[in-house]
Amino acid sequence: MPRPIYNSDDGIGLRGNAEIPLGKSGEAYFDYKWYSKAGFKPQIGYRYFLPWGTASIGYSKVSNEYNDETVWVEKIGELRVDTHTRTTLVNLHLLHVVKRVSVTGRKGL
Repeated sequence: MPRPIYNSDDGIGLRGNAEIPLGKSGEAYFDYKWYSKAGFKPQIGYRYFLPWGTASIGYSKVSNEYNDETVWVEKIGELRVDTHTRTTLVNLHLLHVVKRVSVTGRKGL
């Protein structure tokens, strides 16, 4: 069920998610946010639950601020392994394949 959200940079929008179990230890996931200013920001992929953490592969479109400008990054491949520990040193982002980087309309890469 979509829920309303607001962010001063991105505007008003909706967010939602779905997880579909696949086998005993995995699931397909779909998380989305749609904003009036920033548009559609999806995350889709597959998670595999390990006894000591979670491994996932997926696609995402994210934005952030860099030098007061919005920077969009579209990750067409993301492979990551997260552990159940509180130490961030062992959480690995193994692979990011970046398709496009856009800074306020100017495209690069």
